[in-house]
Amino acid sequence: MNKLYEAKNYFEDLLFGSNSDGIGFINESIFDFHKSNNLFSSSFSNNGSSNDVLSVGIIRNNSTLEVGIANNLINASAYCGCLKNDICRKLMLNHQYVNVVPVEKYRTQLTLNIGDKIGHSNLAKSGSYGTLGFFMLPYTDNKSPLIVSNNHVLADTNSAEIGDSIYSMKQTSYPIGELKDYVPITTGENRLDLAVAQLNGFESSIPKGSATYRQAIIGEKVYKTGATTGKTFGQVRSINYTSKINFGSVDAVFVDQIQITTGIPSNSFSLGGDSGSLIRSYSDNSFLGLLFAGNGTWTLANQQHLVVQQLKQWGYQIK
Repeated sequence: MNKLYEAKNYFEDLLFGSNSDGIGFINESIFDFHKSNNLFSSSFSNNGSSNDVLSVGIIRNNSTLEVGIANNLINASAYCGCLKNDICRKLMLNHQYVNVVPVEKYRTQLTLNIGDKIGHSNLAKSGSYGTLGFFMLPYTDNKSPLIVSNNHVLADTNSAEIGDSIYSMKQTSYPIGELKDYVPITTGENRLDLAVAQLNGFESSIPKGSATYRQAIIGEKVYKTGATTGKTFGQVRSINYTSKINFGSVDAVFVDQIQITTGIPSNSFSLGGDSGSLIRSYSDNSFLGLLFAGNGTWTLANQQHLVVQQLKQWGYQIK
């Protein structure tokens, strides 16, 4: 049993990068095997690299050493078999107590959902956040999915640069992607508070369905899912509303906006942090607008057709 733990410590040193011998100490027969089979991948060279080792543990009631090897290697299963032989021979362990397996790289299990807390890195540092409005599929197959919210959420009200980091604040602050596009907020007339970020190497259970979109109707019931107030219900009061909006450092005038009220004085349809939420029809679930501002009594949202039009102009896939 002590030998198993000594072997585990050896591989932990490889993972931490503190073992200067690398796996060159072990993989002599592995190198010979791949050399004889003309497999000259750098992954299998006897150069002391430990990048192939992804995990190590004592399992099965403390009776087995398991070493996880990157499963994207050429002939990974053969690699594992040879490495097991070398481990047993060099570390003097019985074959029945060693298991070498190809494994996927471990990833954090943080997931993204519509309504989650997100924001530019500046917001994350200050403890502020907005809402993830919706996902978009990438415009090319080799790109990650995208997320849509407001300029003041993803671009920190014009102060960001394209490529800046975007964070999730669902549990802890965690980088999930980078800013791709945003509509600048000006001192003249504004109709959109809109920005797009691309997820970057982030694994998430992203929904693949698409929603219909149409113009809101005065009087119709709507709902949204926001990062602060969750799922709330309201009613469209106007589809041609103009208001001055305070963004902290500047007041901007927005025209042709959707105005929503709950109709219940003690309840708010939205509060701070709900910016970026998707406004949907209660009757048919259609996308009607993108929430961006409120005063505790009324909420304002960008018109869906303007949002969709801008996203198409940027080249994104909108069905």
